[in-house]
Amino acid sequence: MCRIGAVAKTDRERTESRMLFETEREHNLANVHKQEFDLKKAMNALVCVTERIQDTASALRTIYFADRLHLIEYGNTIYGERYLALQSGPVPETLWKLVYTGGWVAAKYQHEFDRCFEMPCTRRTIKPLVSFDWNSLVVGDKSCLEAAIWLFETMTPSKIRVLARSDSAYLNAMPETDEIDLRRMAMTTYGVTPLLVGLANERRRNGGYLTGWVDRGALACK
Repeated sequence: MCRIGAVAKTDRERTESRMLFETEREHNLANVHKQEFDLKKAMNALVCVTERIQDTASALRTIYFADRLHLIEYGNTIYGERYLALQSGPVPETLWKLVYTGGWVAAKYQHEFDRCFEMPCTRRTIKPLVSFDWNSLVVGDKSCLEAAIWLFETMTPSKIRVLARSDSAYLNAMPETDEIDLRRMAMTTYGVTPLLVGLANERRRNGGYLTGWVDRGALACK
């Protein structure tokens, strides 16, 4: 009887914990457009990606999918980013402007960006000049980044581009602004996103280790 009672209590605690988590996620999602851009976290998220993916376009698309997963899991973005639907695919607005267009974004953040990254004049590759600061991001941030990096690091840039341009949130971007709805990004639909959710869940079950149940080679051939 005591054992049954203990199991029942454990199940109840798990249910209550899950309900609290879902409540927090919904609260985050309801206020996601109020989330402010965090430069330090943005630089570290990009450092984390570019330590293993140094094609610039692929790195920015990896950030997109990592944040897509973060919105699904937690209801907010990793560092307060917004996303645009360009003809070439979805891009993180602030980082994309830092890399390619300049303007007020460059004037505000360029010094820190140049301290952290090295890029040739073609802007086709990006190399981190600093090491990833593990204390700058929480466990959930790193899990989402790691899942996206693991999935894309062996793919060609052209394949990542195809997958990004077929993403449902990208395809349903708001036509008048080309902005991708963050709430739509928080939906698990089709394509790569369910695989990312599965990877994140596996990473938690295995104490942070990805055993690689997703066949990256097969996905790259689709």
